[in-house]
Parts: sequence; C-alpha cells; structure tokens
Amino acid sequence: MKRKLTVLLGMLLILSLLIWPVPTAAATSPSDIPPAQNTSAMPPVIVVSGSNYEMGYQYGEQAAPLIYRNLAILKSNVIKAFGEETTYKDMKVWSYYADKYDPGLRKWLEGMQAGVKKKGYDISYLDLLLLTVYPAQMWCRPDAPYPDETGVKSSLAMSDIPTAEGYHSCHAFAATGSATKDGKPIVSISKMVPIETMHSLILIAFPDEGYSFVANPYAGAIVQNSGMNSSGFAWVLTAQFGPPAWGVVTEVYFHYLNQYCKSPIEAYEYLEKTPRAGVTGAFVTSDVSGNISVFESMSHVFETRVPGDAGETAEFLVQTNHLINPSLQEHNLPPYIDLMANSYNRYATAWEYVKAAADKGEIDFDFAKKMYQSDDWYNPDTKKWHYNEPESPNVLNNFPESVTQSIFFPVDLIAYFQVGTPSGIGLPGGATGEYVKLKLADDPVTVTESADKAALEFYSEARNLFAKELNRNAPYLTFLVAQSIREMLDEAMIEYERGMDRAGFAYLAKIEGRPVNEQVALWSEALSHYAKAQLYSQMATTRLKTLSSKYTVLGPVT
Repeated sequence: MKRKLTVLLGMLLILSLLIWPVPTAAATSPSDIPPAQNTSAMPPVIVVSGSNYEMGYQYGEQAAPLIYRNLAILKSNVIKAFGEETTYKDMKVWSYYADKYDPGLRKWLEGMQAGVKKKGYDISYLDLLLLTVYPAQMWCRPDAPYPDETGVKSSLAMSDIPTAEGYHSCHAFAATGSATKDGKPIVSISKMVPIETMHSLILIAFPDEGYSFVANPYAGAIVQNSGMNSSGFAWVLTAQFGPPAWGVVTEVYFHYLNQYCKSPIEAYEYLEKTPRAGVTGAFVTSDVSGNISVFESMSHVFETRVPGDAGETAEFLVQTNHLINPSLQEHNLPPYIDLMANSYNRYATAWEYVKAAADKGEIDFDFAKKMYQSDDWYNPDTKKWHYNEPESPNVLNNFPESVTQSIFFPVDLIAYFQVGTPSGIGLPGGATGEYVKLKLADDPVTVTESADKAALEFYSEARNLFAKELNRNAPYLTFLVAQSIREMLDEAMIEYERGMDRAGFAYLAKIEGRPVNEQVALWSEALSHYAKAQLYSQMATTRLKTLSSKYTVLGPVT
C-alpha cells in the first residue's frame, strides 16, 4: 500500500510539472517578442532598390527585429508622455502633412509595414510614422489645436507634458575652397539625439525615382539629420529652438531632400513653400559646385547664410542650435537659458577649431574626426579654453548626447559614418571611435567594390604599421598589447573575407535570376562585413599610434 501511494504521488508530481512548469533561472519572453538587443557600434548596412514601396519592403524585411525593437522603446515613451488617444491623433495630423507634401514617404512606410510583417511582426503604418517623427514629437509637439484642414478633432492642449527638449543639440560645420586641403567642400555633423534612438544603421538606397542616396538613421527611420545623394547634394541639420507648429515635420524633410533634391537651391525652394514644423532647423548644405550655405529657419522665419555673413574669415560655416544669421537674432531664445548657453558655448568651441584650421587651409576628414573627439571647450565670454572636461555639456565629444557622426565629401560622393560617442569612450557598448567609409554610386556593385578597396587599404595600413613596430621592438608592444592588436587584425581580415564571399554570391544572384530582394540582402551582408573590416583595422591603427605617442611623451606604457 505504501509503495502504491509513493508511485501515485510520483505520477501526480510529474503531471503537475507538465501542467504548470516550474520557472527556470532564466525566464523566457513571449514568442512574438524578439530577444533583447543592444546597439552595435559596427552598424549593419542595409541596401534597397526599386520603387519606394519595394525599397521599404526590403528595408523592413532585412531590419525587422531592429525596427520592432526600436518601436517598442519609442512608442512606449510617446504614450507615457501623451497618452494613447493623443498619440494616435497626433500621428494622424503628422501623416496628413506628410502625405500632402511628401507622398513618396507613405510608400516607403507601407512597404516597410509589409516587409516587417513578412518576418512575423505586426506593425501599423502609424507606428512606422511614429518612428519617423519621434524626435520632433517628443521635443516640440505643438500645444495648439489641430488645423481644421487635417480633419482631426483636437485633443486638449499638452503644454504641461514634459518634452525631451535637451536632446536635439547637434553641432555641424561646412568648409570649401581655400579652407580645405583639397579645395573641395566638406559637410559634417555630430548628431546629439535621444539615447534611445542610437540603434543606428547605414541605409543605401537605389530608387526608381529620384537619386540614389546614403543615410545613417536609427532603425525604422529612413533618414535622420544628415544625408547625401548621387547628384552630389549633401546636407546636415541642427535643430532650432522656435515656436512649435503643425505642418511638415522635420523628419519628413529629411527623406524628401535626400531622395528628390539635386542641389541646395531645390532644397531651399521646397523648404520655403511648405509649412515648416517640428524642430525646423538649420540645413547646412553643399553640392558639386563647391558652394556651401545654411538655410536657417523656424516655423515662421527663415534666411540663407553664406561664408562672411557672420564674420567668417575664410570659406567655412559653423552651426549649432541657435540662429546665427544677424538678421534673425531677435528670434533666438535668451542666451542665459541653460539650453541656449550650451548652444552658444558649443558654437564658440567649434568656431575656434574650424576657423584656425580654415585660415591655414587644413580642413579634411582627420580634422573633423579629431575636433569631434575633443573634451576641451572655449568660453566666449571669458575668452578662455577649458581643458579636459569630458563631463561638460559644452564639449563637442558630448556624452551621452553625441550618438552618431556624419562627414560628407559631395564632389567625390564619399561619406563617413560613425555610431557612438566620437572618442570611442561612451555609447554604445563596444564604441570604436572610427568611421565606415563609403563611396556612393548608382548601383550596389560599384559601392561594394569601393568599400572592398577601402577595407583592404585600412587593413594594409594597420598591418604594415604593426609589422614595423614589431620589427623595431617598440617598447610599448608588450605581449598583451601585441596580442590585442593581432586580434583586431584577425577580426578585420575575417570580416574582409566574409565580405568577398557575400559579394560574390550577390553578383551571381542577378545572373542567376534570383529575386531582387535576395540580391539586395546579399549586398547588405557584403557591405556590413566590409564595414566591420574597416572599423577593426582603423581601431588597430589608432591604438598603435596612440600608444606610440604616449610612450614617446610619457615613457613606458604600463
């Protein structure tokens, strides 16, 4: 009897485990929620081609988990701030103006919706629009009633809702002619955007209508704060602190300018004739003509600025988050407001750096990279430099706000992109401090070939420098240091070879008649591997040069 009871209790225990499993040490997520993800400092490259809908579909299919992850974070933030009903109505209003002034954007988003769904994630069109307009929605949502033309019944004013106004604080510059080493224009920006939007990628688009373009958006957006297209038009935007308004939100302009405008003139005409909303801002631009200019705007005013208008002594322009044009000064917020003091100090700092280099004709990529990594800042009131203050909001190497950097050379169609704090110390985990180099063209074959070439050049530089330092028994190359360099070089070559592998299959995919979606996905893989190869090689070179420099100045490195 006792044995029968023991057996019965054992059977009941087994049955209970089957019906109500005992929790394990690591809880599992619902099947429709992807695993936790983190931002990669080695951003994936997404290649798309075709109609706007087709490109959106390819983007959504290739980046579905990243898009879904970003939506969860950003949508929850918006609803926490404004509530579900107001969020829904706001998106309807932003959608009205986007459809009216940039109908091509809807096709992108509808395609993305279908592509993401193909991968098992159900996202609405308005969800994707929320991803697009998130910075403006959080930073400067108008508290005015919805315009009658939208047909959306107004919610209550939301002026009491806290916004992320401190997030949009970028700094940018442009230079050309005698200010640059090669006489060609450069346009660049350090994008200081919300930390939750740092999950970025590189998007290369080959559209049926408009121009091929490259951008560095967070996953789910198409373009964010900077871009360049195959006509040689390059631009970046820094936000301005002006009166919020309903209309064409800034992030819609990003897409339109990058895909459809071939020059600053075309871009400015579009910006002038449309109802500017969102953070409006200052578009710093250039093109193959070599000219540089800024379209400074708020929702109710605008003006164009060129070198010399604000005291520039050479062919350069600097822009942060206040209006620089002398004719617009009355529209700035008072300089004693913390937000504005930050902008004025960063402007003064960038001005000092850019002016000194421009006067000597020394501006190039290396200059821009070094400037953005600086932890020093200049006080325009005391006219004194503050050195080694990484904690200051006035430095250009801003933590945690400097999330991505873009540097464009429009004449040569070369773009450099970095994800993370410029110095490589900060965001995200594994920040590199280095840039992916891409040369834009009208087809993925040519773009990939140039990325291959750049990757091998970066690797050769790092490998040869390492060999030279080993051969001379450089005292800083201890066993552990040398091993760390070898590991980076190994990773670089592994990624380079993987890039060749994917590029070969991508090229044959077209000959074999495989679907375009498969072809572009293979090109995306190839370019992502080449991008990693470039970054690993540059990290090795930078470490060698830094250690050599420190040893020379300070003595043995411990």
